[in-house]
Amino acid sequence: MTAKNLVSTLTVNHSFDYNNVQYTVVTVSQASSFSDDHKPAGVYTVRVEMQARSGSGIQGPTGIDYPSLVRLVLPGGQSISPKLVSLSPLILPNGSQSGFFDFPVGTQVDLSSLVLKMGNQTTVAFG
Repeated sequence: MTAKNLVSTLTVNHSFDYNNVQYTVVTVSQASSFSDDHKPAGVYTVRVEMQARSGSGIQGPTGIDYPSLVRLVLPGGQSISPKLVSLSPLILPNGSQSGFFDFPVGTQVDLSSLVLKMGNQTTVAFG
């Protein structure tokens, strides 16, 4: 992956649990585009790199509909849906995977002011 016009990168390493899966927000980057994103939208893209690890508590493959669950919340409260999700929607017991969520934004944003929201109650502040 190559970032075009990389604006900023922030190491986050914050973890949270959702639906018996532990997620870690590893890094957040903002650029005008990324080489593995074939559907550019917005002037800039905020990429949230994630790791997901399920424990033995899940009984079988668990499906997670990331496009409907995940939002990026901007400082003014605007909520943005991901335009690209590379995490597989299926998590196996004791499985792990890495991937990212790409969000289109119209202007440069302070990455430490952003919040990732998953579902109605789980939020992770980047700063």
